[in-house]
Amino acid sequence: MRNGNSTAVVRLLDRCAAAHHGRQAGRQGLSAEEAADTVYLVRLRRQLEAERADIRAHLLSQLDAAVQVLRVRRNQLLTDAKQAARDRRHRYEELCAIYGRSWQRAHIDKSFARIGWRCPRLSEPELEVHDD
Repeated sequence: MRNGNSTAVVRLLDRCAAAHHGRQAGRQGLSAEEAADTVYLVRLRRQLEAERADIRAHLLSQLDAAVQVLRVRRNQLLTDAKQAARDRRHRYEELCAIYGRSWQRAHIDKSFARIGWRCPRLSEPELEVHDD
């Protein structure tokens, strides 16, 4: 909120700017009514610049909040993906162990049964995260 002195200064600056624009308008051949509108136009231009600055600041704060929400969501998705990969690997190893015991019991040639069933080795998935 402005005090009386700053409001007077702003009005004086508006008048000075309007006078400057009025002189330019007079040189450009504008009518008296068009030149008289320069005070209003200067004030309007300042108000629009202030509103633009407020809108820009508001949008930047919303963007920062959205970025934070997305980072939290990304971290949650990575945690879920890693847990799902661990669960699938555990299930795979469990199924291989069950199938191996069954393979040893049911194999026709007992000389091969002693070898047992070995599951193919899994490669470790690499989850790369770039924190920008």
